[in-house]
Amino acid sequence: MKPRPVKIPRIFVKRLQALGPRFIRTAECAKGSIDKGWQKSENWMNADDPRLQDWLREGGNYGVACGFGLAVLDTDHPEIQKIVSTKFTPSLIVESLGHRSPHYYFISNLTGKMYLRASTGEHAGEILWEGFQALGPSSVHPNGGVYRIINDAPSPNLQGTAKGATWEPSSSRKRD
Repeated sequence: MKPRPVKIPRIFVKRLQALGPRFIRTAECAKGSIDKGWQKSENWMNADDPRLQDWLREGGNYGVACGFGLAVLDTDHPEIQKIVSTKFTPSLIVESLGHRSPHYYFISNLTGKMYLRASTGEHAGEILWEGFQALGPSSVHPNGGVYRIINDAPSPNLQGTAKGATWEPSSSRKRD
């Protein structure tokens, strides 16, 4: 049986367009890149790149390279999801099928991957930056689920610093 072709949603391309080439090829129904050197921005592709489009037509997945202006907040825990949804400016959100948790997309100046911990100390997610990627909407998770956009808002600019395991956004929503 031929795999289902993957299509990058137009709104997703539009939301990331100002950042320049951002897409990489990843294995069918998997998360890993198939291209050596994918972490280098000169190897990233635009959505209409023929190499990427041919790959997607054959059922391959695609990833979104993080860093160089783009941070993806991968929230694996309800506590972090609540903080982000109530304290941060709404953003582009893609549902991850691994933990059925959201990936929040932000324009950012962060450097380095940050691991997030819940108040109980358990792993709660991470902020992906240079050298990391997240599967894009319409890609197929290894469990067979399809990633999808659940909020197509523009990605806000989020500046911050990491102090231990604490993320302090300077553009977060004010408390009521």
